[in-house]
Order: sequence, then structure tokens, then C-alpha cells
Amino acid sequence: MLAAFKPDEQTNLQSLRNGVQSAFAIIYGIYAPKLTVHLLRLLKDQALIEEVLQDTFLVLWEHRLRVDPGRSVGPYLYKIATNKSLDIFKKANLERKLRERLYPRIEESYSHIEDLILKKENDATLQRLLAGMSERQREVFLLCKLEGKSYEETATELNISAQTVHTYIKRANQHIKEYLANHPDLSLYILLLIYQQT
Repeated sequence: MLAAFKPDEQTNLQSLRNGVQSAFAIIYGIYAPKLTVHLLRLLKDQALIEEVLQDTFLVLWEHRLRVDPGRSVGPYLYKIATNKSLDIFKKANLERKLRERLYPRIEESYSHIEDLILKKENDATLQRLLAGMSERQREVFLLCKLEGKSYEETATELNISAQTVHTYIKRANQHIKEYLANHPDLSLYILLLIYQQT
């Protein structure tokens, strides 16, 4: 069937309008290499070039009835390929702008969620640590270490002697050492947690 066509473009375009696939193949064979060179200058990416080339010839096939056999199809194909390339740039630019706008918000939101999770984990770890202390020892520890009060201030508030406060803190520190011995992975974490609160 290919031999029945004349080698001129006008005949091939008329056959293309009639849905003859071999005419489409001839036009593809003529223009695909030229368009590839053109797209290489625009896109510089083989995968994108192949995508645009495929889309360009798909448009030609789908809109073949619009083709004027009296005019060269070259400019039409170049225009389609160029517009498709520009669409890629516009899409990439839009995605970049969206990223620039949304990423800070996403990161800020994620950071806030991360902070909340970390605070919950900190609170839970501290509660486990405090749970192993007696009630009075826990009170003294909270006042001295987490609220930053002096031994004297704590003694006055709890109506005990400063020496008793010192004893409770000493026992609390011993408890923390034992806790850390059983949870070595939390050593630095717990120390930071305690001193971060002071």
C-alpha cells in the first residue's frame, strides 16, 4: 500500500486526512527527526523529548481533518511541539511556585506537630522517672530541678529543713542514676530534659 502513494507531501496529507496510517507513518518518518533536533534545543531531556514528540504526532492524528493538504504540515507540527514544551515549562514553574508557597507552611505545620509529639514524649519520660520517687522526694525534685527554686525556698515552702531538701535531692539523683543504668539509651535525653526545664 505504501508504494501507491506519491512521495509528495500533498498526497500524503490528503491520505492522512482520510485516515490512512501508512501516510501518517511517512509524515512521521520525515518530521520526527527534525522535531527531535528542535526539541533537543528546548528541553535537553530525552524522556521529555520522546513524550512531546509522541504527543505532537498524537495531536496530528486526532486532528487530521484540520490539516490543509495544500500547505506544509511542518509549521503546524513545530507549533504543536513548541507549545507542548512551553506547557512543560509552565507546569514546572507552577510546581516550583507551589513548592515555594506550600513547603514553608508544611514544614511549619510538621515542625509544630513534631514539637507536640516531642513534648508528649518528654512528659511521658519525665513522668516515668518521677513515678519511681516517693511523693515528698518528687515534690522536692520538682521544686528544685524543674521550677529552679533554691534549697532554702523549697524548705520554706514545704516546711522542712534545707538539710532534708538536700537529702531528698541526693536520693532523687541516686534514683536517676539507677534509672539511667537501666535505660542507657535515655542518658543524654533525660539529662537534657531535666536541665532544659531548669
